[in-house]
Amino acid sequence: MLDLCKIHACLPFSFYDPQKFAAITIRLSEPECTALLFSSGKVVVTGAKTWYESVFCSMSICKILNTCMPEQVFFLKSCEIQNMVAHV
Repeated sequence: MLDLCKIHACLPFSFYDPQKFAAITIRLSEPECTALLFSSGKVVVTGAKTWYESVFCSMSICKILNTCMPEQVFFLKSCEIQNMVAHV
């Protein structure tokens, strides 16, 4: 289990309110994606336009977390697309 309060304290571009939602919202500018980090360690990426962009966003989150919390090791275990939304 991750200590979300400690992670949120070292991420300036994140939002965390445990009474509203049980995950940290992390906004990245490159690629332009939003990630939800849960205490279980799972990450949900939204806003990616391609599979590669979602993987890159996940790897960027792992890199940020590894520099933020060097006592733990974060890595990308698997990546799968569960929901696609198309707007025409």
